[in-house]
Amino acid sequence: GSVTALSGASGTGKTTLALHFAAQAAPAGKALFVGFYESPEMLRRVAPIVGLRLPADPSALDFMWQPFGENMLDEIAAGILERVARDRPARVVIDGVGGLMAAPAFRDRGASFLAALTNELRALGTTTLITVEQSDANRALVLDSATMSALADTVLELHFKPGPSVRRFVTIRKSRGSRCD
Repeated sequence: GSVTALSGASGTGKTTLALHFAAQAAPAGKALFVGFYESPEMLRRVAPIVGLRLPADPSALDFMWQPFGENMLDEIAAGILERVARDRPARVVIDGVGGLMAAPAFRDRGASFLAALTNELRALGTTTLITVEQSDANRALVLDSATMSALADTVLELHFKPGPSVRRFVTIRKSRGSRCD
C-alpha cells in the first residue's frame, strides 16, 4: 500500500529498475506495468539483455501500454484503477509520469490528479513504483516538492558519475514512515 517515486535523468536506469520490481511478480502476487514510452514487446526484448527473467506464467505480469501523446487523463486513470480492482496486482509500475503530464488536462489538475490516483492505488493495497524524469543537469524534478510529497511515501533518485568507469548511485530523498541512513 505504499508509493515510491523513482527519479532520475534519462538513461539512469529508472525503467530498468521498475522492470526488475515488476518481474518479481508471481501468480499469487501479480504485477501491472503501465508504460508510455517503451512498448511491452520492447520491454520483453530488453529484459534478458539486462539479466532479467520475466515471470514464466503470463498471468503474473500484465502490461498496459498507453502510447505517449494518446492520452486522456481520466481514461488512463480509470483504466489503471479498473485493472487493479479486477486483477488485484500486488505491484503496480507507472513508468513515466511524463506520459500523464502530456495530457492537456494535466496543466490544470496535475498535483491533485496524481495525489488522487496514488491515494486510490494505496487504498486498493498495491505497492506502487512511479518513475519521474528529471528535467536538467541540475537534477531538478519536473514535479515540484509539494507534488512529490503528496505523491510518494518514498523518493529515490538515480544518478551516475562518468569517469574511467561509470558509477551509479541511488539517493534516498524521502522516506515516510521509516528510518534510513
